[in-house]
Amino acid sequence: MGSLITAMIASAGSLSVIDIKGEMVLWTWVTFFIVLILLYKVAWKPILSMLDKREQFLRDSVQTAEKVQQEMDDMAATRRRHEARMEEELKDSIARSRKAAAEAARAIEHKAKEEAQILYENAQREIRAAEEKATAELRRQSAETAVALAARILDQELDEARNRLLNDKLLKEV
Repeated sequence: MGSLITAMIASAGSLSVIDIKGEMVLWTWVTFFIVLILLYKVAWKPILSMLDKREQFLRDSVQTAEKVQQEMDDMAATRRRHEARMEEELKDSIARSRKAAAEAARAIEHKAKEEAQILYENAQREIRAAEEKATAELRRQSAETAVALAARILDQELDEARNRLLNDKLLKEV
């Protein structure tokens, strides 16, 4: 092969660039196929292998992204369900609180009315007792005054025991 290349170089000096010879075409094709086979063995397989790996990586990335998107959608749906449930629980809690507050207000109002009624009744009793005491005191004083007047009118002085007896008699009559 070395002599063939030397012959080609020697004959190339006398040829023009436009001259095409069959031998030159043959050697060009042989060289092309040798380089093609070498590239196929040395570079093409690793390049294809790298491209296959890259394609698989991209497929895996797309699948992972789809899974993540699905999980995100599921999480968003779960979050919305939880929010709806929490909102319902909050509404229920507020309704229960309002009901309990209304019941407590009614109970407090009822208790206040009862206490007011008791205070009113106690005040009425105290007023009646004070009235009775005042009436009794007024009767006693009236009787004493009447006896004192009667004693002056009769110009007679009554002793203490007789004075009391007369007062009691007047009190019973009044």
